[in-house]
Amino acid sequence: MDSFYEELEWEINVKFDVQPEFISVSTEYLFGNSSEEKIYYAILPRFQSIPYHSLTGENKTVWIEAQISDRNKNKKVLFAGERRVEGIDAQSDCYMPIPWPSLDGFISPGNLLKLRFFWTEQGPSRVTIEGGHKRWTINHCLPLSKLFLPFEISGKNAPANIVVLYESITWEINFPEGTSFRGEPNFESFKPSQRKLIPNTSHITSQPKIRFSITPNDKPFSDHKFTLSVNLAIPIELENKLFQAALQNIREYTSEVIVAVVDLRGSSDMAESQRDKAIPVDYTLRFHSIARELFPRSLFSEYSDDPLKLSMKKVVGDMLMLVAPVSKSVEVAKAIIGFLRKLADEKMPFRAGFHVDQATSTGNFMYSFNEIGIDFLGPALNWAAKIGDNKKNLGIRVTKPAADRILPLLGSIYELVQVDSFERKPDLEIFDLREKSPEVYVSQKGLTPFSDRLSQRAMKLNSRVCVGLDPDLTYFPKQLLTKYDLVDLLNNDFNQLPLHDVSECIVEFNKMVIDAVCGDAVAVKPQSAHYERFAHYGIKALEETARYAREKGLIVILDAKRNDIGSTAEKYALSYIGSDHGKNAAAIPFDAITINPYLGSDGIKPFIESCTQNGKGIFILVKTSNTSSGDLQDLPVIGDNGLLSHHVALMVNNWGKDIIDEQGYSPVGAVVGATYPEDIIVLREKMPNSIFLMPGYGAQGAKAENIASAFDEKGLGAIINSSRGVLYPCYPDTEDFQQEIEKQVRIMRNDINRVISRKVDS
Repeated sequence: MDSFYEELEWEINVKFDVQPEFISVSTEYLFGNSSEEKIYYAILPRFQSIPYHSLTGENKTVWIEAQISDRNKNKKVLFAGERRVEGIDAQSDCYMPIPWPSLDGFISPGNLLKLRFFWTEQGPSRVTIEGGHKRWTINHCLPLSKLFLPFEISGKNAPANIVVLYESITWEINFPEGTSFRGEPNFESFKPSQRKLIPNTSHITSQPKIRFSITPNDKPFSDHKFTLSVNLAIPIELENKLFQAALQNIREYTSEVIVAVVDLRGSSDMAESQRDKAIPVDYTLRFHSIARELFPRSLFSEYSDDPLKLSMKKVVGDMLMLVAPVSKSVEVAKAIIGFLRKLADEKMPFRAGFHVDQATSTGNFMYSFNEIGIDFLGPALNWAAKIGDNKKNLGIRVTKPAADRILPLLGSIYELVQVDSFERKPDLEIFDLREKSPEVYVSQKGLTPFSDRLSQRAMKLNSRVCVGLDPDLTYFPKQLLTKYDLVDLLNNDFNQLPLHDVSECIVEFNKMVIDAVCGDAVAVKPQSAHYERFAHYGIKALEETARYAREKGLIVILDAKRNDIGSTAEKYALSYIGSDHGKNAAAIPFDAITINPYLGSDGIKPFIESCTQNGKGIFILVKTSNTSSGDLQDLPVIGDNGLLSHHVALMVNNWGKDIIDEQGYSPVGAVVGATYPEDIIVLREKMPNSIFLMPGYGAQGAKAENIASAFDEKGLGAIINSSRGVLYPCYPDTEDFQQEIEKQVRIMRNDINRVISRKVDS
């Protein structure tokens, strides 16, 4: 059993003061916080069930009050007063909103919150029974269904409430002293029962209802008056099945976000030392000023050109918190690092933390001097604050979910050093980010060569796999096509296709693939034509794919086979393998591109210059995997005692000989088909320093045994590409398409490693 809020103690006390003509009803909730953490109002009941048409009086009012106490005396009245009953479904029972002052308010550790409703309704229904006696019957509905927000997600498939079996509720009935009955009291349907609600109240789920009846004694009917108290102790244990279903619902209901927290260290001590100055909090105000300078309101505008689209910025005292969609993790990390450097320049010590998790928007829009955006609550913010404000944190800390997303940016500058997890969340891995020594990390003036980055990732993952991202809608998962209403449109006139939807569908498919393969593949290789087919919508999908893949740590190789001469070749080079930032930034930031050598050296040199300046790579077509490649590539070269492909290989080796990395490879690589094993042997001899990009594995028929000679004694020197074999391993109507992709890429990696290990061991 498990719960998000195990430490919340709660009970309900219901009191009926029954008279012949009316019933006074008091419903009191007691919420106690026995933990060491805050418990937010957002998880408490949002609505109270009121029997609208049973209320007495014309105005239909209810007294409602809430107060916080430390269990000994009142500390704070949240609200108190009479309110007109207005809410949802006033045709029968009315679900009256509870006027919490703010959903980010909280019950402090050790405190108790009392929430009480009081109203009067029409007297009990009375019928004459055997012997001329009267029987009074009372119905009352207990609003249990919105007690715990994480488990009460709106929608027709939402769990009813957190109580698994109503029979498990403990009841205690107390009658006032002196009350007498003719025989024993008669309770009908004493245990609560399910009650269905009309569809337009989908955010209010089924609730337990109690119904009981009492037969008074022989006193005159008009003389009867007594109080009935109902005390309920309700367990919060959850069946595992319900808990897992609730977790899934939470993922659909909430958003996955990146949260960054920066805490200004020493602000209290500084304020104390400056207490006699005109502005004793000048130190903290400077912190606020820097935050406004680096994170202005414009970042929140959908029309802003800035890539950092924040959802929330909040500066409270000496703490800054940023919230953004998880897709913006790298951008947030980059912005926070810039902020920290600014603090360091001004000699302002700090501690910071990053975390990725679920969060729920409260819907409250903030727009003030230090707060802007939509306010969020949830585990993402809670744990980020704990990590960023932890006194043991003397620098920057990051959780494993956040590290997985921001390491493409920070991995070259920082190394991860694992620290102790929180006692209450031992499964959450936490790391210190420690800056590497200058000779280790990449500087802007000395970028790590592409070939070295590729080899490092290959060794880290023990993989030589490259996955081609060649989207073909006809093989896409049927459920994905259905989501974008494309199932029945694929055979239509192309001009009738909703290209925007096609683009979105491709991006979602590619992200699914990337998530499945990023732990086993060194690189991905999107084929440009598959995107150009859909005009600028396809190019947009290509850009989103490339950025997402790099965020996941993958090397991204564009298969475009470009080339030209002079200024045109320069523009191609800048467009695809320009720098990641600055004046010569690439339009879409790829790590490498495939090149056609047919135009000769003056068509290649601009690409090589871009490689050396920007840490990028190229793969030149030497011997391709298609069956007709021999039409040109196998032509003999007069006076060279070799084939045309051999001649090109010698030129490739010459172009890259002066830019060799520590592993012995050049960023000038070669495309060599895995379908021609004998050629691979010859071409490796002629290009000992070139990394081979090898298509043809899988769907085109090449086997792992074909490519052993491409690798050196360390198992480096080549990456093997498969597109269709990995992307479409099953029928479109397969339920778990992503799992099949993940399985296939792992099979491919193991198959290739099996062959390489034989060579390395020998």
